[in-house]
Amino acid sequence: YYGFYIDKYQFEPSSVYINTLPYEITAPGYYILNVSVEDFDPTDYGVYYAIKINASNVVLDGNSHMLDSVDPDYGYGILVENANNVTIKNLILKDWEIGVDSGTSTNVTFDNLTISSCVLTQAVLGYDSVLTNSIVANGRWGIATRSGSVVKNTYIVNMSEVGVSLCHGSTEVNCVAINNTIYNSRIGISISGGYGTVENNIIKNSNTAIHFFSIGAKGNVIKRNVIEALTAFEFAGGPGTNWIYDNIINASTYLVWSYGPQNQQILNTTKTSGTNIIGGPYIGGNAWFKPDGTGFSETCTDADGDGICDEPFVLNSLNIDYLPLALSGDRVPPQVKIVYPQNTTYSEAITSIKVNATDNSQISRVIAEVDGEYNVTLIFDGTYYVNTTINIGEGHHWIRIYAYDLAGNVNSTEIVYFTVEIPQRLREAQFLRLTYFYYLRYVRLLKMFNESYEQALQLGIDSETLSKVLTLKGLAEEEWKLAWQEGSPVITPNVRAFIHLRKAYLYLKEAETILEEFLTSMPS
Repeated sequence: YYGFYIDKYQFEPSSVYINTLPYEITAPGYYILNVSVEDFDPTDYGVYYAIKINASNVVLDGNSHMLDSVDPDYGYGILVENANNVTIKNLILKDWEIGVDSGTSTNVTFDNLTISSCVLTQAVLGYDSVLTNSIVANGRWGIATRSGSVVKNTYIVNMSEVGVSLCHGSTEVNCVAINNTIYNSRIGISISGGYGTVENNIIKNSNTAIHFFSIGAKGNVIKRNVIEALTAFEFAGGPGTNWIYDNIINASTYLVWSYGPQNQQILNTTKTSGTNIIGGPYIGGNAWFKPDGTGFSETCTDADGDGICDEPFVLNSLNIDYLPLALSGDRVPPQVKIVYPQNTTYSEAITSIKVNATDNSQISRVIAEVDGEYNVTLIFDGTYYVNTTINIGEGHHWIRIYAYDLAGNVNSTEIVYFTVEIPQRLREAQFLRLTYFYYLRYVRLLKMFNESYEQALQLGIDSETLSKVLTLKGLAEEEWKLAWQEGSPVITPNVRAFIHLRKAYLYLKEAETILEEFLTSMPS
């Protein structure tokens, strides 16, 4: 396998470039979108999609291009039909009926997509599939999933119906939503299936944060989420029992049964030593807040200081949190502001993050969420909270900062959008440096190869091994010739020349390795 990376781009020897649309992929391979379209009308071509994938073992790299439809009431941006092991990444989709759909396929990964203004659904995930590191905005339904699928590290905003429809069907199971931010959707997460996990999500400004919708919604685990909504949990259609614990729940109404029988939900786990979601020393139930500050966790007594209210929180006769979390005396969240990067365009990669965070007690941690990845820790340098190990390359990006204090209070910044556009001359210089690097490596390796080859002939190398060596040497020479067809690749930047030069080195390196193994196997 000779795939390799330059900055954010991956080049493959067998890459197929897509230069016109619509396009149907019918064979395995690595495909790179080489064109953007606006107001694209697939009906002009007698189809209903921009790109259709009808093959397994496919990678489609959108290369940061955009697929924009003329009619948001019709068609698919990307349609994956009856395929397995497909990756779609680095793509912007806008104004389709459905942005991406892999509902009949398995093991499909959507990575680094921006999907917006699709009338019906932004993304439909098939079985055992993943959507990650993406932005989904301004539509009716955000993301719908089938059994075994995962939505993670994704920002979902402004859905008139549902942000994430998890296990979209009462017979679906084992769906996961983790590390997502869902903002301003009528329903944050709707769950129809069973035995899934909803963990470490932020769900804000929803009418209903989590909706259990059908008799199949049972055995799900809801933990370590931050919920701010009019209604925290709604139950419809007779769902079964679910486990709901270690969440921050800030709502006017906690539990609602819209239709179907009222049943029991498990609202706490066993009291366990460990930091809970509001910073207390034990994990148990939930933190029950109210927008006006009169929630049970905000007003309960905690005489022994274990971070658990002394009395259970009885929501109704069936639903009781026996270990509700107690909020400490400090209820003021930190103040946090992004210093760098700002909402602008940068001509070089972003290699640091700088944040100003203050609190009336003490900051416990500051985390950056970059393009949906909630895992960038910032360290205090005496003035700012910083991270100097990050490297954000070309493209459109966003960042949000979360600051926590020792009392468990958390505050976050608004999202800052920024763009990195590296001038062409810098990219050309990078290609030249890398090309020259492999040029030198090839020349030096060729000298070593010739010496090893002569020694191997003198020691009587067997014909089978010699044949392998000569075949690889021939491939290396052919790639070397191809690299020089367009002139000198070490003077003029040329991506294809770079690819051929690197392949020449790799083939020659493999041949040299075989010779070295033969020589070391011979008695000294």
